[in-house]
Amino acid sequence: CGSNELVMSRHDLHSLLLSKIPEENIHLGKKILWFTQDEDGVTIRTSDKKFFHGDILVGADGAYSAVRQSLYKSLKAKGSLPAVDDVPLPFDCVCLVGQTVPMDPEKFPGLKLPNTQCSYVVGVQEYS
Repeated sequence: CGSNELVMSRHDLHSLLLSKIPEENIHLGKKILWFTQDEDGVTIRTSDKKFFHGDILVGADGAYSAVRQSLYKSLKAKGSLPAVDDVPLPFDCVCLVGQTVPMDPEKFPGLKLPNTQCSYVVGVQEYS
């Protein structure tokens, strides 16, 4: 798919973003009406009638992200939205916790389905 996966807790992601982005560039609780992007960066318009400009826009606003929806709308209008992203978010999943050996797809045919994804997370850090 073009990039590796990285699994981390929401707390760790939030802490990482806060540690790398200057405080004055973080705007929580803003409702984005629209954004545009070009070679000079990204410009957003918020519901409080303010404009912001920056190098990147981090849309960390959840699974049904307004940022994602706006981006997808723009990509779809240009004909460049991948078909896999032009469907409702699938939340049909099975989560196995503590599985320590690989599962045989012959014994578990569900592993062969096109939307099946297996991820391995190995770590020692504990989260509260």
